[in-house]
Amino acid sequence: MPQSLVDWNSPKISELLVHLDEIIREDRSRPPAYRFIDFGGVVGQLTSKTNHVVFGRRGAGKSVLLRELEKRVAGAKTKTILVDIESIAQKSYPNLIIEILLIIFRDLLTQVETGFFSKLIKGGLAKRIRSAINQLETLRRRADTSKHIVSDQTQKTLGREFGEELTIITNILKLAAKVSDSKAVVSEEKFEETFDKIRVLFNNIGDYRKLIGESLRNVKIETLYILVDDFYQIDSLHQPLVADYLKRLFRGIPCYLKIATARNRSLLFVKDDLSEAGLQAEQDYRSVDLDLSLDDFQRAKDFLSAVLQNIFEQKLSPLTPDALFDFSGTSGLTTLTEASGGNPRDFINILRVAVYAKKLSGTRTPITYQDICSAAISYHKTLVRDTERSYANFEILDTLLGEVIVVCQNNSDIGFYVTRKDTRDYPAIHSLIGQLVDCRFLHILTHTYNAPMQEGIATVYILPMAIYTEFLPNTSLADRRMSQKSYTGLALNEISKKFPELSLELELMGKAAN
Repeated sequence: MPQSLVDWNSPKISELLVHLDEIIREDRSRPPAYRFIDFGGVVGQLTSKTNHVVFGRRGAGKSVLLRELEKRVAGAKTKTILVDIESIAQKSYPNLIIEILLIIFRDLLTQVETGFFSKLIKGGLAKRIRSAINQLETLRRRADTSKHIVSDQTQKTLGREFGEELTIITNILKLAAKVSDSKAVVSEEKFEETFDKIRVLFNNIGDYRKLIGESLRNVKIETLYILVDDFYQIDSLHQPLVADYLKRLFRGIPCYLKIATARNRSLLFVKDDLSEAGLQAEQDYRSVDLDLSLDDFQRAKDFLSAVLQNIFEQKLSPLTPDALFDFSGTSGLTTLTEASGGNPRDFINILRVAVYAKKLSGTRTPITYQDICSAAISYHKTLVRDTERSYANFEILDTLLGEVIVVCQNNSDIGFYVTRKDTRDYPAIHSLIGQLVDCRFLHILTHTYNAPMQEGIATVYILPMAIYTEFLPNTSLADRRMSQKSYTGLALNEISKKFPELSLELELMGKAAN
């Protein structure tokens, strides 16, 4: 039966384009534009009273998930406080902690001032919270570290010290409380002292913990969830330090971290033989992974189809997704799933590009395989421009991608595997491959590929449609979903020789990921 024609210039199509633009990013200033699709019951997992880290690429739905969690747990005895890292990410490590503390205490002050308990208790507790807020605001205005010459008559500031955090992390932390050592040079009339903001924060952590716990008890809140969105936007060298402080802050009180971040841009835990800092997987938190790999292609397609159906039901009825796609041969919807790599935001963005192109084309045919290929290529060019602007190591990423493409061309395949052993032996290259995935320059096919020659379990990565249609135009779409076929191994030992400039930061991130 022939597919119905589509009027791409109809008001409903214009409304669809506007709606797709509006839902690209979660906007808390507006009510949710669509019903949350809880694929796999992840919201239920997050309601448990333990720390969680939600991993997902940009556009995987992390912010939407946190918003749904807020709605699900809302009640008289459960409270959530959102910390949006995007608004404070550029601050120094001590000031990041101060900003988070201020967000928490300001929220608790509101709860205390509107609570239904003794005015005497209320007044005293509110006064102590205000005092903590004032002290933190004063502390925030000071330099992170400064030296002073102190005498009976004079005090001279010697200036701020820089670079000490990096030295500490290079040694894998002597715990965050030791970021800077005080030292004194004593003479008959003067001595040198060091002010260290982070030391003040650690000295006061017990008081902050006690004040938070007392506030929760007095307003009858039994559980407090701290929702930390976009944690990966913190400088990676600061991430384990911030995570470590929050872990210690909430120890022993009913406060639980729910952190949303991108796996390959996160450094949550570091250690050496003597010390450790941060959040350790399984010991300090449970993980939730929102990224869909393409080995279970039908699951990815079903989820993204449900997302699309949901969008249409909420805003665009009686228009349906089925009316837009050509389902003969390799359908446009199947191709769109594959082109997106299983990522909801990319799925929506590529669809938007395809619909807009159809609107300009003057035709009435539904969206085909070729339409999605063209839209994916156009969208990929946008991603390249965005990555070039926002990634300081773009040239390194671009060079590595070129090496990967050459390997795929030489083997007439769009996929390759990396063994777990190689990820441990070459952590910096592994971290870069992860960044290529975050940038959507690679997709993950499967994490459970049995590599040949007894190399063990490996991860298979595949080129996205926008790249392989240019460099491997005769490759069948079906090959992308065959996780059991043979793939070529990427020789990380050879690749690593071409990147001698890789930084300590990448080494640390790679080691933390293993």
